[in-house]
Amino acid sequence: LPYLNQSGFNHPILVTDKDGLSMSIPQFDMTVDRVVGYLGEDHMLDVIDVHRQQACQMSLGHFAAFFANEYSDRVLNCLSLEVTDTNMADVFSPPLVARKLCWVNNVWPSNSNLPYQKPQVQKYCIMSMARSYTDFHIDFGGTSVWYHVLTGEKYFYFIRPSAANISLYERWTRLSTQSETFLGDMVDRCYLLKLTAGQTLFIPT
Repeated sequence: LPYLNQSGFNHPILVTDKDGLSMSIPQFDMTVDRVVGYLGEDHMLDVIDVHRQQACQMSLGHFAAFFANEYSDRVLNCLSLEVTDTNMADVFSPPLVARKLCWVNNVWPSNSNLPYQKPQVQKYCIMSMARSYTDFHIDFGGTSVWYHVLTGEKYFYFIRPSAANISLYERWTRLSTQSETFLGDMVDRCYLLKLTAGQTLFIPT
């Protein structure tokens, strides 16, 4: 927090050592099968069929079978498994800075008579098969996000949110050839970041 107060939060921040982040992660090998053990085979997931870039639903057990099959002709990406209200709630905790900056923690009313439940948005368990990708996007609600890689690696392509680049992004979303057009070739600069096991990344809104 002192660093953000002094320097602001306008660029992605890569942290190579989690010490000092006041976060907790599993002290054992966290696998998809372990997630099945916590949540059960019948737990339903929203996943992305990567080749079609379309969402679909399937059971966790079904997803685990695809994940374990190295010859699978489908590439699936699970991005929306929020585990706060599940048996996995105590398996990990977000970095202190993420908890301090969370709008839900800071401004959501404590009144239990509200017509809407308090949203849980801090503990996402992401499970991505090899060669998974998500096309260029702006995170919902303009949210800032954090990632910590337990196993494997994840690549990010970043584009500065200048007025010109946002205009090009809007044009790109309307292209009939969007799926064949790399947005990074349209903008002034596109930056590649590689996140490996043990590293943490903070991405501003």
